[in-house]
Amino acid sequence: MCASHEALQISMMSEFIYYKREKFPNVDGVVAIPHNKGCGCQDGSNLEIMLRTLSNYADHPNVGGVILMDSGCEKTNLRKVEKYLLKRELEFNKPVAKIGIQEIGGTQAAIEKGLEEVKKMLPIVNENVREEFPVSELVLGVKCGSSDGFSGLSANPVLGNAADILVRSHGTVLITEDAANQLNREFLPFADVVFGVISDDFKPSVAEFDERKVQMAAEKMLEEFPNIQIIISTLRDVHNAGLHNFGAACFADNRVIVAGKYEKTNVLNRVGSGDAFVSGFIYSLLNGKDLQFAADFGAAHGVSAMTSIDDNSTANIAEIEELMRGESSAAKR
Repeated sequence: MCASHEALQISMMSEFIYYKREKFPNVDGVVAIPHNKGCGCQDGSNLEIMLRTLSNYADHPNVGGVILMDSGCEKTNLRKVEKYLLKRELEFNKPVAKIGIQEIGGTQAAIEKGLEEVKKMLPIVNENVREEFPVSELVLGVKCGSSDGFSGLSANPVLGNAADILVRSHGTVLITEDAANQLNREFLPFADVVFGVISDDFKPSVAEFDERKVQMAAEKMLEEFPNIQIIISTLRDVHNAGLHNFGAACFADNRVIVAGKYEKTNVLNRVGSGDAFVSGFIYSLLNGKDLQFAADFGAAHGVSAMTSIDDNSTANIAEIEELMRGESSAAKR
């Protein structure tokens, strides 16, 4: 984090002073990877993700040489990165240099050292020879991530077209939802409460909600997994990125329970609303509430999350209960 300025300076100056495509035809450029993580952050998963990301960049086959830089006092310092790389047993068959800004004597000295290392690395990296491979050897992994108002109009269709072209060329496209669904089925024999309905006929929509189809889909699941006690699904209609219908339906004790519906809700960020529903539903069950309350509370918590710019709700329990009663549609902030 605290070495981002120096890294950018080294990459830009190297591009102007040392790197020329004519001289190094097998090198595409000198690139800095600045970031704002690693200093003053909590231990645990935050650091793990940061270290994993940096090490994966360094280990990537399209990276010919690596300069690791730190200020010297941040949590993701060179010692931490080195220890993490050793733990993952990554052996770099590429030139690697390490620069500590405080250790070497400050910003100017660090930049000069970085330029010197780049100059030494360029001819070594240029020894790599490009090889042509058939497109059929390419594997593309795709994952559903944070949706916004443009993903359905631009990113998703473009990615879909690219996937179609790759498959027609005998390549492979993997989407994590398929693997996740297969894994989820393995867990279902051990589950009491299941969020989600396995059915081609049931449509999780507020506007087109059909209680009979919910019951039929749930009963079909119970034939295969009789251990399940509660089956519940959110319902959603997307008018546009900023306007949604939201609700939920639950099947338990041979009956369908429908949560309060929230139609044409103004949305700031839909990401996390499903998780907010799940947490509200589970909170209610753990506190001895009945299924109707749990479904209503979960739906209200999900709607509250959609009114927040972040991916979680900022409302307290009293505000969620107000929303359940139709008294308010937003958290007090």
